[in-house]
Amino acid sequence: MRIGIIGTGWGVRSQVPGFRAAGLDVVGLAGRDAAKTVAIAQELNLQPFANWQELIQADIDLISVTTPPDLHREMAIAVLEGGKHLLCEKPMALNAAEATAMLNAAQQHPNQMTLLDHELRFLPAWTEARAVMQRGELGPLRYAVCTVNGSRQADATHPWNWMSNAAQAGGLWANMGSHQIDTLRFLWGEIEAVSLTIHTFVRERPYNGSVRAVSAD
Repeated sequence: MRIGIIGTGWGVRSQVPGFRAAGLDVVGLAGRDAAKTVAIAQELNLQPFANWQELIQADIDLISVTTPPDLHREMAIAVLEGGKHLLCEKPMALNAAEATAMLNAAQQHPNQMTLLDHELRFLPAWTEARAVMQRGELGPLRYAVCTVNGSRQADATHPWNWMSNAAQAGGLWANMGSHQIDTLRFLWGEIEAVSLTIHTFVRERPYNGSVRAVSAD
């Protein structure tokens, strides 16, 4: 299987060695910044593409979308309509309406793999925990606690990026909370109701020699 990746951030540096370790052939990379895309492609021995639309048209079987969430709907649907298998990073989209549009597109292409990258489901500890719970070995389940240490975002000197921007689905609730929600659903079952309080503790971050306001939690 030949794989292309859209996005030049953390995702590509995490996924390329993972795909290759699994014996898959990662061949192409597309990003917003042409110079950055070329530099990373050379470093990782990939073919750079001028834009993500060209990557979709290339001789590639699966495309992994690792961009900020506000771009996921357009890219994911285009990947499916281009006849490729799709792996899309979480959080899935900006809102439920966008996620529903992506789901509908996936259902229209039943012969193509469509997967949201909640990779924690594949941890051996989680798969064993699910099996134990499904066998009823723990008895009735009443309460669960999820604790996450988001130390990088707690650092006020960490530069502003899309994670600081609520309009791009930034923030720890969307990005880390989505993992916790998926894990609870995977281990336990569907969630019926939610009560939530969020807060922005770091209200501005350094950005290009100045500071920029933070709108995300």
